[in-house]
Parts: sequence; C-alpha cells; structure tokens
Amino acid sequence: MKKLSKKEKEKIKLYFEKQPEVIGVYLFGSQCQKEVKTPNDVDLAILLKEEISLRKLLQFRAELKRITGISNLDIAVLNN
Repeated sequence: MKKLSKKEKEKIKLYFEKQPEVIGVYLFGSQCQKEVKTPNDVDLAILLKEEISLRKLLQFRAELKRITGISNLDIAVLNN
C-alpha cells in the first residue's frame, strides 16, 4: 500500500469530526514511517467520549473504507 495522501487523511479527519462519540483520532503503524516499503494496512486509533458498540465500530470502519477507497483499514479503540 502506498503512503496515505493528504486528501485521504483529510477525508478521515472530516469523517471523525462528524462523529460526536469521537474525541480524537490518531494514525499509527507503518503509515507513520517516512516511506511505506511493503504492503500494509492503515491503522487508526480513536479516543471515545463513551463506550460504543461493536456494531458502531464496524460501521465506522465500513464507512471509512467506502469514503476513502482504502480496503485494508483497522481501527483500535484507545479506551479499551
């Protein structure tokens, strides 16, 4: 996978700004390296105001995949 573009990062940012449960979102893993040399996924960590259901978390993931076109995307919840 290539490095995330500014446009893809902006789409992720705008999506989470509209989610009232989310306090913050962080990109981590291989996408934070200067160069992404091997095919990897996109790793996001979110900080929540309150606990959400697994269904809601999977909804976040599915919607982000649709919006960004990134098929290999993982979301970790920092509160857990």
